[in-house]
Amino acid sequence: MRTFDFNEKHAQANIGLAKKNSIKLPPIANQPGRWPQFLQPPLGKTLNVPPDPKGIFLEILRKNKGLLALAILVTSLSQLSSALLAWALGLLLDSGLDRGFGPHLIQPVLIFVGLLLVSTATTGTYQIVEIATWLQGQVRSARLAGQHVGNRRGKARVDMATGDIIATITTDAVHIGGLMSFLPDLIASVITTVVIAYLMLSVSVPLGLVVVIGMPLVVLALAFVIKPLQQRQQSQRDAQGDLTNIGTDVVTGLRVLRGIGGEDVFNERYKTLSQEARRRGVRTALPQAVLSSASQGLPHAFALMVVAIAAFMVLDGKLTAGEMIAFYGLAGYLMHPLFSIVGAMQFGTRAWVGLRKVARVKSLESTVSDERMQSDTRINASEGVPADVVVNASGNADDTAAAGGTSPQADLYRGSLRDGQTGVEFKAGVITALVAADPDKTAQLATRLSRVDDADQVFIGEVDLRTRPIDEVRDHIVLASSDDHLFNGTLRDNLLAGRADLHAPLTISNAIFETYLNNRVREERPLLKIEGHPEDDRLLAAMRTADAQDVLDSTPGGLDGIVAEKGRTLSGGQRQRVALARALATEADVVIAIEPTSAVDSHTESRIAHHLRANRSGRTTILVTASPLVLDQCDEVVLIDDEGREVARGTHAGLLAQAEQGDAGGLEYQRIVQRVMGGDQ
Repeated sequence: MRTFDFNEKHAQANIGLAKKNSIKLPPIANQPGRWPQFLQPPLGKTLNVPPDPKGIFLEILRKNKGLLALAILVTSLSQLSSALLAWALGLLLDSGLDRGFGPHLIQPVLIFVGLLLVSTATTGTYQIVEIATWLQGQVRSARLAGQHVGNRRGKARVDMATGDIIATITTDAVHIGGLMSFLPDLIASVITTVVIAYLMLSVSVPLGLVVVIGMPLVVLALAFVIKPLQQRQQSQRDAQGDLTNIGTDVVTGLRVLRGIGGEDVFNERYKTLSQEARRRGVRTALPQAVLSSASQGLPHAFALMVVAIAAFMVLDGKLTAGEMIAFYGLAGYLMHPLFSIVGAMQFGTRAWVGLRKVARVKSLESTVSDERMQSDTRINASEGVPADVVVNASGNADDTAAAGGTSPQADLYRGSLRDGQTGVEFKAGVITALVAADPDKTAQLATRLSRVDDADQVFIGEVDLRTRPIDEVRDHIVLASSDDHLFNGTLRDNLLAGRADLHAPLTISNAIFETYLNNRVREERPLLKIEGHPEDDRLLAAMRTADAQDVLDSTPGGLDGIVAEKGRTLSGGQRQRVALARALATEADVVIAIEPTSAVDSHTESRIAHHLRANRSGRTTILVTASPLVLDQCDEVVLIDDEGREVARGTHAGLLAQAEQGDAGGLEYQRIVQRVMGGDQ
């Protein structure tokens, strides 16, 4: 795998496309040569935290402590300088009223102008750090959930709906980022409030006490609305997750729904769920509206009360005109801290719901791990077992024999494969077909053979696969499932999968130009032409074996051409053959393919079967299929019953011959084959 920076070529391609279509690209402002670290997205590994909402948030805060300290400093200076302008104006006014115009006004003028300059400078900087804290909080939580899902190993468990996971990464992470951006504002508001209260108490204790006591009462009144709001937001969030999930499912299976006439059923279910989401949204709107109204009305009423008291004190001679102006301005500014507190409450409730969802995603466990291997290593090391039969402590297989220096790993995956649950064995170096009356039974057995769940025991020769490193097993045993996915990107990257080049992120100008051109140029085109890729010959050979030349011909740019998300630009048969080619391109010692030709016509199926026989000769290949065209090209066919036990074994012709002789296994095999061919059972 290599890192490939294609920004320069990408820029040239965009310019060329714009000229070709007579499109003038929009002007882009100059970009800094290097963005500050806090404005760059985090890279590398995600946070290593347990699935606990509080722990996740605290770890995000810890990772951004420097940025948060800067944000608190800038926000505090911004709020304090803005708040103290009223105090400085009152000081200037009293100085002018008492002594008239003269040099004594220089000091209050300098104080006022200085505060004004600090407020102007920090207000602009405040916007930058606010965006930065939002970005870091959102991206870190989204990456935490996304990378954990992407790094889960083994088979998928229905622990959490797909739509719920998508909503967690795309929506809940935004709320977590929002709370991050409100924290500096909240802390600065507390600091500002303390300073304002001190100034007020130093001028008038009674009026200062009104502010000190009244503000917490206003906040407390608003807090009563928070709990029901949080509960209803959680309910609404669950309904939105269900709605997103059913939408995701229908996009995946739209063709199937149309084929079986299930569109009306889906429409009714979607209508029901969308109405439920709307109903919960309306219920959420009531406390949300009360909170919004109270957050606007209570602070204004509080400020009005403070100003009214100050006005009466001026009439009584207990306050000067300048002090009243200062009180008016300070009391008015107290609305900002209140708004910050209310905003933090609102984002806090949404963020807590989001953090719980992120924690739930983080709790999703892999079905396979290297823990068993590491445990065996510690046991063997403590018992003094020779190094040639253990796995070393670093987690890599130590295959160096004690004598002779040979490498047993080189031959390990050329042995026979055996399912520990049923005892069914697959010979090494041959193409074997797996057949059963129930296709799910063969798919389950074949899937187990690739070690997708450490609860299942699988042997390669006499070695338990669970004692080998997972990466090693994945390198040597490749599973082409019947529901393999294609991803948005080039055809080459889809075929390379985990071996694809890591592309450097697009620059801002390239991202803007790409979006601009995509909205104006309606033509399929390769993103870039990558000539001389070292894997191309292998990929093209795999595409020929999978009889997928038509995919190359129909995709503009061939291997450089773009495949849409989930392969929507390809037919079902094309997607299936690309997925098969992806497995074959690994040239693994063992390839397991589940129903690799179920979506293609008989002529294509026959060609694929002949290509597989020619190109996988001498390497272990297991095909889950009941197609006679494929079965006839296999070296061996294994028939299993509903329990997964072996019933019969032989060649396709041999098993049919057994059926003619009245053998029970042969007759069962014949019934399955005839059913697939559409004949009488």
